[in-house]
Amino acid sequence: MSFISDFEDRIGSVFGSAPQGYAEPFSFKKLAKRAAKEMEHETYEIDGIDTAPALYTILVSPTDDSLMRPLYADLT
Repeated sequence: MSFISDFEDRIGSVFGSAPQGYAEPFSFKKLAKRAAKEMEHETYEIDGIDTAPALYTILVSPTDDSLMRPLYADLT
């Protein structure tokens, strides 16, 4: 799925430009795969066309939020 590879590429580029010693706080690959599964579960067929919600929200714990805050501008 293109979404997963695009997401992984974007995350890889963010952490490639992050300050030295800054590591991913959790597995973005697992997050992308989980998001893809959730998107597949949320698709609906309308007039023979598969549709999906246009907006998804990913909730981040307060601990991860403090680690990720410097990277939000690059992630969005």
